[in-house]
Amino acid sequence: MIKVRFLIIVILLLILGGLVYGQGTAHLVYGYVNSADGGVPDSICFIFKAWIIGGNDTLSHETEGCGYNDGVWGVQVSQFEAYPNTGDTLVVSFEDTCKGEIGVVWGLINMSAPGHVQSFESTELVDTSLAVAPKNHLPSDLTILNAYPNPFNSNCRIEIRKSAREARVNIINILGQECLELYRGPIEGSLTLQWNGRDNRSLLLPGGNYICRVQLDQETIYQPINFLK
Repeated sequence: MIKVRFLIIVILLLILGGLVYGQGTAHLVYGYVNSADGGVPDSICFIFKAWIIGGNDTLSHETEGCGYNDGVWGVQVSQFEAYPNTGDTLVVSFEDTCKGEIGVVWGLINMSAPGHVQSFESTELVDTSLAVAPKNHLPSDLTILNAYPNPFNSNCRIEIRKSAREARVNIINILGQECLELYRGPIEGSLTLQWNGRDNRSLLLPGGNYICRVQLDQETIYQPINFLK
């Protein structure tokens, strides 16, 4: 399996990587994805979307320079309208349309990576009934929900710009477990909150990827947050 996946990565480099020179230096981000049962999603059923937090466009498995095969996905980030910078946060959401499973991964782009190739952590898909962030709610609408600085290592400012009779703001980890309830109540016009990386018991959480989940009446939106510790 390792040899097969290595060959797939080489193919991604040779085929996908060669498609986008001339738009700036090609830079490939790739990773592994597994189904909930430990297998790999079928290529016929697997789709993904990729975007940069703060950007204006989205790439997909159908975009030139991007693709998926046998458990390995690849995104040519040089295909974005705005050429990415080191430190930009890339988010990739996945869906297996046959099994009804989804997942999400994100990380910081490193345009200085050797050979302009970098890997993200492996992702295991979960059933949509257990998932925390359906693809239709990612990325968040930055006109409604924004978090900065992101990544952060001290305090993160979370801004919500929408009224709601009933609102809940939670920080959850990538397993969908609630770490902190930041707010519960109405919102009139807008609301600004601060998160210092601590949980409901005021204990400092491990550094890593978290999600700010905002429930506004019948609407739920999400914002990935990277906590640097």
